[in-house]
Amino acid sequence: MGTVKLQSNGPLHTNMVTGTLAIDGWASTFWLPVRKRKRTDFKLALTSYKILSTHQPAYLCSLLFPYEPMRALCSSSQQLLNVPTVTTDFGRRAFSYCAPKIWNKIPAAIRNTSTVQTFKYRLKTHLFSLMNHP
Repeated sequence: MGTVKLQSNGPLHTNMVTGTLAIDGWASTFWLPVRKRKRTDFKLALTSYKILSTHQPAYLCSLLFPYEPMRALCSSSQQLLNVPTVTTDFGRRAFSYCAPKIWNKIPAAIRNTSTVQTFKYRLKTHLFSLMNHP
C-alpha cells in the first residue's frame, strides 16, 4: 500500500475553518465562520425561535421570559426577551443570558417570520451582511 496524500484536502479544510468560500462543491454550503461566533449566534437564535413558536421543550421554554416594560412603549410589541442580570463570566455563558441577548439583536422583520425555513434564510442573510459590514 502506498502513502495517502492528505495534503490535497488542505486548502479545502483551511477555507472551511477561515470562513472563506471553499472550492468547487463546497462553495454552495455557505458556512458561517467560527472565529466571529456567527455560527453559535445562528444556532442560539434558531433554537430561541423554535422555543418561542412551539413552547417546547419545556425545560428551555422556562428559561426565556418575554420583555415587559413598566409603561407602554413601542418596544412592547416587538417580541423581545428579558435579559437577566449576571455578574460572572460563567453566568454570561448560560443559555438564559445568551439566547435573549442574541434574540433581541435580530431585526423585528426576521423575528416575526411565520415559518422556520423563512427564519433560517433571513437570519443567515442578516448574519452574512453583518460579516461584510460590521
